[in-house]
Amino acid sequence: MIGTWMQSTVLSWLVYRLSHSATWLGIIAFSTQLPAFLASPMAGLVADRKDRRTVLLWVEIIAIIQAFMLAALFFSGKIALWHIAALSIVLGIINAFEMTTRHAFAVDLVGKTDLPSALAFNSVTINGSRMVGPAIAGLLIAPIGEGWCFVLNGLSYLAVILGLLLMKLEKRVALPFLATNPFSQIWDAFQYTRQVPRIARLILLSAFISFFGAPYVVLLPVFAKEALQGDALTLGWLTGTSGLGAICGAFEFASRSESPEAMERKFPIRLILVGLSLATLGASSQLWLSLLATFGIGFFMMAIFPSINTTIQQIVDDSYRGRVVSLYTMSFLGTMPLGGLLAGWLADRTSALAVELSFGAIFLIVGITLHLTRNCNYRGK
Repeated sequence: MIGTWMQSTVLSWLVYRLSHSATWLGIIAFSTQLPAFLASPMAGLVADRKDRRTVLLWVEIIAIIQAFMLAALFFSGKIALWHIAALSIVLGIINAFEMTTRHAFAVDLVGKTDLPSALAFNSVTINGSRMVGPAIAGLLIAPIGEGWCFVLNGLSYLAVILGLLLMKLEKRVALPFLATNPFSQIWDAFQYTRQVPRIARLILLSAFISFFGAPYVVLLPVFAKEALQGDALTLGWLTGTSGLGAICGAFEFASRSESPEAMERKFPIRLILVGLSLATLGASSQLWLSLLATFGIGFFMMAIFPSINTTIQQIVDDSYRGRVVSLYTMSFLGTMPLGGLLAGWLADRTSALAVELSFGAIFLIVGITLHLTRNCNYRGK
């Protein structure tokens, strides 16, 4: 994951260096995340019907090839924005199978009892690397160049493959592929989700947060260069601080022993705090204040997403686990590219600051509305 976050930061910097356009940042994010959205249902079906460790091994091998292709194009001196977009599509499909299978795989590793803690520490790992990876990228771009950063990311997948091969697991009997059309089995998961309104509400909440909250990452290169007059190292600090906030939020989540219902009652105030952090980032022209804002965004978002994931995995039927997890994956992989594309387009026509202020205001409005509605419902009962 350190390599993944390093490549993500390097790629954003390379795209902005080649294009000087926030719109292109949105296009690349769109190219990565929309294919992930479209591939997620099939990834969920595969996670239900195939050995999950085997699926993950193949995913990592393909990810190595994608990273080395980026490096080869860069070293050839002919890398263009359309190359990056095309390989981002490949990466999006990789991400769909990796994320969906990994989340479903968690139950195979630890069972339902330890699942909340496992998901929390999974978040610690991901967001710890999110803090370290961009910082490394900021330090390495100047002395070794973007190409070698792509090579290092490709090599990092070897550690994942080794880890998967060394795991000692009880034999899981994968469900056979049914004779019915795969799309019918995917549609069956949609119908199941509709019949469990609590899961449906959680997936919608994840989609909202991803659409209006996650696009701030797309605009960070603009903040680093224009609002803060910085460079790649500044971008690394902003992204790394967001990761630090997320890892602190994950530890805070892991330290609680609340029921899923108690976690859900805190969602409105968390949304309000995310909104305040986004608005602060939009209003800031000082590095220290921007770092505080990105820390807050990472912290308060991480206070929500593990709760959503844990609740869904605790109540979903095992036979639907992979496919329902894929719907959860779709909720952020599908909305992030649309939100990123909108944010980039709006930033080119107004400013990145105005976009973050607007998105922060939307979070505040929704959070306050949910808080007041919940209180009214509580008093009504």
